[in-house]
Amino acid sequence: MQLLTALKAHFLAVQAGALFVCVGLMVVENGPGAVLEGIGAWIFAQVVIFPIAIATMPVGLGLRYLGGKVLGETYAAALASGVFVGCLGWLAITWDSRLTSDGVAIGLVFASIAGLIGGLVWAAFETSKQRIVQ
Repeated sequence: MQLLTALKAHFLAVQAGALFVCVGLMVVENGPGAVLEGIGAWIFAQVVIFPIAIATMPVGLGLRYLGGKVLGETYAAALASGVFVGCLGWLAITWDSRLTSDGVAIGLVFASIAGLIGGLVWAAFETSKQRIVQ
C-alpha cells in the first residue's frame, strides 16, 4: 500500500459514501425525483464532509492496513473495511439518539451500502494500473 495512493483512495471513498447517503436519504424521503436534490445536498455538505475525510485519514488507513494483513486480497480488505467503518460511523452518530430500532436498522443498511461503495472506490483506485502524466 503506497501512502499517497492510499490517502487519495481514502478521500475518494469517503466522498463516494457520503454521496450515496445524501442521494439515498433524499430519494427515500421524497421519491426517485429527488436525486438532484441529493446531489445538491452533497455539494453543500462538503463543508462538513471535506474535513471529516481529511481528519479520518489516519484511522481509515490504519483499518485498511489491518484489513489487508488479515484478509490479504485488496478487494476483500477494502470492502470489509468500508462496511466496518460505515457501520461504526453510523452507530457512533446514533449512540445517544432517540431513534427506534427500525430507524437504527435502516441507518445500518444505508451505512453498510455507503461503506461498500466507499470500499469499491478505494479498491478500484488502489488497484488502478493507469499512470497519469503530470
